[in-house]
Amino acid sequence: MKTILILTCLFFASFNILESEGVRQTKKDITRLLNLEGLWARSTAKGERYEEWKKTGAENLMGNVYSIKGGDTIVSERINLGRKQQQIVYVATVEDQNEKKPVAFFLTRAEKNKYVFENPTHDYPKRIVYEFISIDSLHAWVDGGEQDPGKRVNYYFKRLK
Repeated sequence: MKTILILTCLFFASFNILESEGVRQTKKDITRLLNLEGLWARSTAKGERYEEWKKTGAENLMGNVYSIKGGDTIVSERINLGRKQQQIVYVATVEDQNEKKPVAFFLTRAEKNKYVFENPTHDYPKRIVYEFISIDSLHAWVDGGEQDPGKRVNYYFKRLK
């Protein structure tokens, strides 16, 4: 009987350790990420760049990254952000990378206003971060992950609508 009790305690202790190592993804996390919905803009040396997010379900957003040249909309990236099974996943399809194949980044850390998505097997970026500065201000960045955080590109957005 003592052996069964000890094994049961060890089982539940190991379960709790494994659960604490991963990010606990709650409905609150996806609800906060839905604040991306809308049109965001950032200025670059080559002109304005836009990220537009539309809610496509209770827990899903579709995003497009684009610029406007000569009246034409040039989409450079398509994004699907939502819950897949019990994980929140950011799936990016970049027009001129990865043979236009989608690449998944999984939510690994969620704080009050900051969301970290990672894919350590991808060449670059390995990490995508969105941090809400305010309701109308967003700081996003990509980097080389834990091994190469110095290889970082920052994006500062203002909400247009």
